[in-house]
Amino acid sequence: MAPPFGGRVAAFVPAPTHVLRQSKWMSPLGGVGGFCGLRSDTAVAAAAAAAAASRSAAPQRSAAAAAAASAIAHAQHLLVATEALVDAAWATIRSRKQSFAAVAEMVSQCPSAAVGGDLGWFRRGVMVPPFDEAVFASSPGAVVKVHSAYGWHLVQVRGREVVPGPMEVEELAAVLPSSSTAPVANTPVAGQPLPPPEGPQVVDVREATEVAQCPPLAGVTWLPMAGYPDWQAPFEAGTLLDPSRPVLVLCHRGVRAVKAADFFLQRGYKYARVVRGGVDRFARVVDPTVPLYAK
Repeated sequence: MAPPFGGRVAAFVPAPTHVLRQSKWMSPLGGVGGFCGLRSDTAVAAAAAAAAASRSAAPQRSAAAAAAASAIAHAQHLLVATEALVDAAWATIRSRKQSFAAVAEMVSQCPSAAVGGDLGWFRRGVMVPPFDEAVFASSPGAVVKVHSAYGWHLVQVRGREVVPGPMEVEELAAVLPSSSTAPVANTPVAGQPLPPPEGPQVVDVREATEVAQCPPLAGVTWLPMAGYPDWQAPFEAGTLLDPSRPVLVLCHRGVRAVKAADFFLQRGYKYARVVRGGVDRFARVVDPTVPLYAK
């Protein structure tokens, strides 16, 4: 029987799930390709195209289209050069002599070996096709081996969910505080304030030079992408954002928000959503008093 996925894939029986350390990005917020290049460049190009389409689209969109579902998965893997090495690794795991995480730490050629092969959560279409297709065609708990351009992967699917897709600026206006459509008067401080204890958390990932032209909306937490080292500690301590609540991500026009949302997703924020068109579209469609960038 031909494999049901693209590339060479063989399914194994489910293996026990092991508790792993939290995954660290090789390059926080600067791109999620640190793990053996698995992230697909096609996904980045698609995000840019989607943002461009959003800027030129008619203001009115249906609620159904705005809330289109997005498939996400959580996986761990190990990467080796040959199929024989994958089979040997699986034999060790299946014999219960070593956990998946321990074997990944010992033999994987991917930098994720340092965290037991944990890749965190990711959206469908982000990983290279054979890997992506195998993960999203498998049930949680399944273990598959996949051949890609990078070598042979042994992959354990730890979870799969369907979450809401990107949000429109009209929806954002409905969830922000009543005064949110007026820019904040004071100079914002990165990482403050802590969002209210309920409802979505809105995050603005623009840089300081951009915020000088168009301050964050009231009620929005400013976490500049380039300033990650400044807010990394409180973020990892869980004092900035609550992983159990939705995170709505804003940038200027929506492109960088895709990358930032992937970052939050990979770190366990499963309900991270991009706000289409960013603050630029918010100003043009919802509130014309919000400043536009100088050309």
